[in-house]
Amino acid sequence: MLQATSITIPSSITSIGKEAFASHWKTSERSSSGSYYTVDHWLVTEVTIGANVKLGSNAIGNGFEEFYNSTGRQAGAYKYGATFSSIDKWERFENKETLEKKVAANEKMVLGLGIGVLAAGLASVITWAVVNPKGFKRAMLK
Repeated sequence: MLQATSITIPSSITSIGKEAFASHWKTSERSSSGSYYTVDHWLVTEVTIGANVKLGSNAIGNGFEEFYNSTGRQAGAYKYGATFSSIDKWERFENKETLEKKVAANEKMVLGLGIGVLAAGLASVITWAVVNPKGFKRAMLK
């Protein structure tokens, strides 16, 4: 399976043609209920680009062109699904370093949430064992 890709457009580039970097495929996934649904996959999920680059139709794909144009064609690092607030959309950062810091912070937050949920679950089991030691013992012997 292909990995998501980051591309850097040199500042000397002033235009990118139609579908120059767009790579798209669909897969059919099965839900827990047994029904199928389609998932869109786009190869490029991170773009570093200069200001005022003219983009052809679907030059990068996945709605990047519309987002870049709507932000005034500003230079920066753009990432699809960079934060919890932008899981299904593009987000702009001043530069690649700022983007990487934000992504790293989100990864730490996810890890912290996971540890918090695990600790809460463990605390519940311990509380149950203290409050109902006979029930806990029976459950552990099964």
